[in-house]
Amino acid sequence: MYKLLFINILFITFGSYSYTQTHGFCGTGAQENHLIRERMFQNRENKSLNSTRSGAIKYVPINYFLTAKNDGTGRLRYIKVLENICDINRIYADQEISFYIRSINDVNNTFIYDDPSSTFGFAALNNIEKNYNNGINLFVASKANGSSQGVLAFYNPTGDYLVSESAQVGGKGYVLAHEIGHFLSLAHTFYGWESTTYDCSQACPTEVFIGGVSVKVEYFDRELTVNGKKHCLISADGFCDTQADYNCGFGFNGCVWSGCMVDPDGKGLNPDEKNIMSYFLNNCHEFFSEEQKAAMARDYASSARSYLRATAHTPLPPVENAPGNPTALINGFNSVNIKWDAVPNATHYILEYAPVSLSTPQFKNHILQRTDTTFTNLTKGTKYAWRVTAYNATNPCPKSTAILSFTNSNFGVGTNDTELELSDVSIQYSGLNQYTINLFANKSELLQFNLYSVDGKLLSSENLNIQAGANSIRKYVDGTGLFLFQLSNSQRSISGKFFAY
Repeated sequence: MYKLLFINILFITFGSYSYTQTHGFCGTGAQENHLIRERMFQNRENKSLNSTRSGAIKYVPINYFLTAKNDGTGRLRYIKVLENICDINRIYADQEISFYIRSINDVNNTFIYDDPSSTFGFAALNNIEKNYNNGINLFVASKANGSSQGVLAFYNPTGDYLVSESAQVGGKGYVLAHEIGHFLSLAHTFYGWESTTYDCSQACPTEVFIGGVSVKVEYFDRELTVNGKKHCLISADGFCDTQADYNCGFGFNGCVWSGCMVDPDGKGLNPDEKNIMSYFLNNCHEFFSEEQKAAMARDYASSARSYLRATAHTPLPPVENAPGNPTALINGFNSVNIKWDAVPNATHYILEYAPVSLSTPQFKNHILQRTDTTFTNLTKGTKYAWRVTAYNATNPCPKSTAILSFTNSNFGVGTNDTELELSDVSIQYSGLNQYTINLFANKSELLQFNLYSVDGKLLSSENLNIQAGANSIRKYVDGTGLFLFQLSNSQRSISGKFFAY
């Protein structure tokens, strides 16, 4: 009985593609949708923007910012990023768009983690976001909006970034496919009805209002013209191949709509329950319309999105296999060496491990560019489950080993008396204000990282949670030139410098 329960728990906690029906709503509000639709109209008027699909894949970079509390707890597991972007790419595959991982960034900030929409969370988020002008910026927090618990995710058109609660970043990508639709100039199919509730006892209005701005109500008839122009091109979301929708999906528990709503001519509605920009449940969603696809192509080609195209991306070959020969070697009483075979075309590996327990396991995970690491901070006599996943930026769909286990020595592994040893300490600048702190540690330790200007002025100071083994920690710097750094604990200090350009 214990063995069966143990296996089930590992399947649930390590499992990648479990899915439950999503209940909640998009936090991209009426006024934001107004700005989004105006951008779509401007792009449509610009005849130089090409919306024709040519067969050539457009590679679009995404920066993921995985937030945690100040002490580093609560962060989403890295494997969820891979699952998420893998499914988003499936959804966008017929649009010749492939999203790739520009970066995965750890952000320790309780304000953002608890509520990125709060005053302090918003300010902290914007301070980070402004330094990343090289891709779609997606912030993942415990919740998207602390004052509105039903919000799953949202797009901020003013700051031009996405925010998602952590539960929506995983193996089903429809929530963020919806938000990326906003990013690429798509309003809700029911635009105009975000703040207005349809009243079946009253005649349907011909216009609704958002902050005093009139929005024409869509008609069922897609051929209806006004002053020689199709009404559906200037009303609601501005598309004629998305059916009239007065927010029919909100609160409707199903994928075949039935209701009392009629348009101003008295004709019953037939909304697109499967359209990703609607408010029907996620398990209903399947597609974008052809006009929506053309609008997204124009937005990608616009000057406002030039930063997505600024750096040519050379796609990497696919990662076909999971790492082979994964091995855990118990080295005496104070270390466990984990290693595996390199996978062709894989540039990175995610190593996950957790104590085997009947309670919720506390996962630790690391992104590595090598094929081995050493644990020295484990609990003695404890059984651990672990696995390794291979991927590269262009091919994020995870290729993972089976769930493995090891039991470390009863004599204990890594006591607090072990002196910290650091090696291979370096800082690699990757451009666009981003740098990576690389080091190898013999044990887990909380270190202080100070960044200084060349004249010795302290620019920033923060604590880093260093794990046993290889560490690669992504950070950003404001400005260019020569910078000095110091990495220290109470016993020792390491200093160095790097150049940002």
